[in-house]
Amino acid sequence: MRRKAKEPVIYHGLTFDESNDLIVLDGKSIDFTPKAHALLRLFLQHPGRLFNRLELYEFVWSYTSESDPRTVDSHIKMIREKLRELDYPIDSHLKTIWGRGYRWSEDETK
Repeated sequence: MRRKAKEPVIYHGLTFDESNDLIVLDGKSIDFTPKAHALLRLFLQHPGRLFNRLELYEFVWSYTSESDPRTVDSHIKMIREKLRELDYPIDSHLKTIWGRGYRWSEDETK
């Protein structure tokens, strides 16, 4: 039996199409590195949830990775820069909660 495809998640023109694992802005697919894509997908699938750096690191890089959990910060920065270049209001959505982690805000949804 096939599972029913989930409805796309949309935030201010940014869409996560789970059926095709695509992140789309205003109808155009956005290419991210696999790690940045996984981070953004996680935020879009769990709006409002606060993720600390270690949780994000473990989800995307896994326990066996040799990288530093601070690499999460670099990927968050890359996501923000790329979406700013595309005139997406990323600062209204991807929030840094100082000393605690990151959260995707549902404000300004469309």
